[in-house]
Amino acid sequence: MSLLFVQCLCFVFGAWGTESYGSVSGSLSGSDWVSGLGFPMGQIADAVEEPGRVTMQELRSVEAQTKEVVESIQSATVSITSGFGRGTGVIIREDGLVLTAAHVAGGVDDQLMVTMADGTELSARVLGCDHEHDIALALILDQGEYPYADLADTVTPGQWCIALGHPGGRTPDRSAVLRVSRVSDDEHTIVGRSGFSSTASLINGDSGGPLFDLEGRVIGIHQSVNPFDTERSYHASVETVHERMAALLARQEFGTSIFDRLGEPMEEAPVDTHRDEGQSGELPSKATQRVVRNVQDLSELPEHVREMIESREGGGSDSPATDSPTIADADSSSETPKTESTQARRVLRFELDPNDRGRTEEIVREQLREMGIDRNVRINGLEETSASASRKELLLAVESATEPWNQSTARIFCDGARVAIGAVIDRDGYLVTKASELSGSISVEINGDQYEAVITAIDQLNDIAIIKVSAVDLVPIEWADFQTPPVGTFVAVAGASDAIGFGAVSHADMAQRGEPSYSKSELLGIQIDRNGRVAQVMEVALGGPAALAGVESGDLILTVNGEPVSNRASFELGLRQSTKGSAVMLSCLSEDGEVGHYSLVLDDGHLRADEAGLQARETLRVVSQISGQVSDRSGDFPLVFLHDSAIRAIDCGGVLTDLDGRVIGLNIARLDRTSTVAIPGRHAAQVIDRMLEESR
Repeated sequence: MSLLFVQCLCFVFGAWGTESYGSVSGSLSGSDWVSGLGFPMGQIADAVEEPGRVTMQELRSVEAQTKEVVESIQSATVSITSGFGRGTGVIIREDGLVLTAAHVAGGVDDQLMVTMADGTELSARVLGCDHEHDIALALILDQGEYPYADLADTVTPGQWCIALGHPGGRTPDRSAVLRVSRVSDDEHTIVGRSGFSSTASLINGDSGGPLFDLEGRVIGIHQSVNPFDTERSYHASVETVHERMAALLARQEFGTSIFDRLGEPMEEAPVDTHRDEGQSGELPSKATQRVVRNVQDLSELPEHVREMIESREGGGSDSPATDSPTIADADSSSETPKTESTQARRVLRFELDPNDRGRTEEIVREQLREMGIDRNVRINGLEETSASASRKELLLAVESATEPWNQSTARIFCDGARVAIGAVIDRDGYLVTKASELSGSISVEINGDQYEAVITAIDQLNDIAIIKVSAVDLVPIEWADFQTPPVGTFVAVAGASDAIGFGAVSHADMAQRGEPSYSKSELLGIQIDRNGRVAQVMEVALGGPAALAGVESGDLILTVNGEPVSNRASFELGLRQSTKGSAVMLSCLSEDGEVGHYSLVLDDGHLRADEAGLQARETLRVVSQISGQVSDRSGDFPLVFLHDSAIRAIDCGGVLTDLDGRVIGLNIARLDRTSTVAIPGRHAAQVIDRMLEESR
């Protein structure tokens, strides 16, 4: 895999937490924080504090409470598209008040697209932003009564919690994904941002999402992760939300947006030098500035574009200010104060190799030494499998659930290297495992004995293989004869000698990426710049509708179907009623300063099926591989469900049980740092029975 370019400048989830992540971004100041790596220096080698002995009785109680609230908290969790990418949020008031992260929202008055759990897309406006604590409020503009979650009063170390979000960004066939975790017994401060950490496994796209207590109340908002540790994520505290609520409703903005701090490398430059006086949001890119310099007739342009141009030229605008939404409890006439930060930051530019942990540690040490910081860097990750105290407690607690099937679980080797887990399905030496991992000479270790194995049948669709060893009187697994348990059901992963994974069902049965799901911009054949203040075309696909109509890279999109476009979110909102085959009208400002009007038809003729969401999927894979190996084949299954057990790719191919020890699934792939993919037990049994008949 190619090296991951990492630009350490602001806060890791500033670019990472949203779907728009293209390079990991972070900041380093005089404090002991390396945000580009996602962890405080003093905690790099720390495990989560041992919260105390966990019992099966406690797990059953937490499981019951989780399943009781999951429907209501999922309905209150929303996907957010902003000018900077996609993240998550939660509705906290019936009138559509949304709480999210500041690095997802952007800035005061920015337009957002909020997607409800049922897929309904709504327009929203940012009310207030606290960049210091990474929280923001927005209001859905369509009046109505919306599902919402209450805010808790406080958060308690060690308490159980439920994380929801849209890892990688929302997809049409997947609702918010659940992860069960615990609040860690420590606090953190990230470049002035106070908060707390949990054991929830999060990734880009989850940013701004809610962390709930077992009563379904919000206790935190997802901020960032430790990319090298799947059991370390960071959240803004609900206590901070309460403290800032009135000010955010009054349209105040605190601190400096991380996107205003992105730009050319600089040494010891104050972060506020990136913002023009009185300007909100990210400054236009150099390409955008080149476009606006060539404009001759400002009267043709939308008001927001005229204001941007006049701001760059230092002139005032005679046009009236853009109308603000009518907001209950908010003073729409109040001026938006911004606190100034004089804290100096340095820029780190380096490459991380997710497959070479030792080299990564040395790279970080070298960069820190250049900055006068002499610290030993040791990175804990999933590949080292030195489970944290909390994870060990959980695995011990669920041993009774997997113990009956340890004798039925085998380790699979190819040419001497372990590649998967397998499960006995027939007493006469037949086992099931993950097909795509098999190659070369296959051997099996079961109950301490070694056997040579041969493949007798393969089902490519489900990535299932049946192999045969010369053993008899093996103990086969017994599949549970019922549908996949509901979301929130606790699960355990059986190993050859003990439990090797614990988690919860995080998403119900679904077909995973059958037909490709294209975004509207992909159907148009354009890629929009993640610039919060404008919608600029970054790339135009050869042979796509936009290219054929004459749209060019560098064009600013002014309107879509007659609706003004201010950023990526408003562009997506303008296309929400359009489907494949629909006509779309675009007005664009070229780099020559000319306004062009184009008629296009949404079409996928220029796309290949494997190109849909390619950049987003590659981002997930790279970020996930930093914290542990993921499966080469992790998608295109006809029927699967997701769970949040943090197992390795080489631990796929074995069985998954509920707390009663019933075999409910076959682990078929490690998807990313947040999810493992399992085939439902009933479906797996049907496929395997057919394959066994062919094998005999």
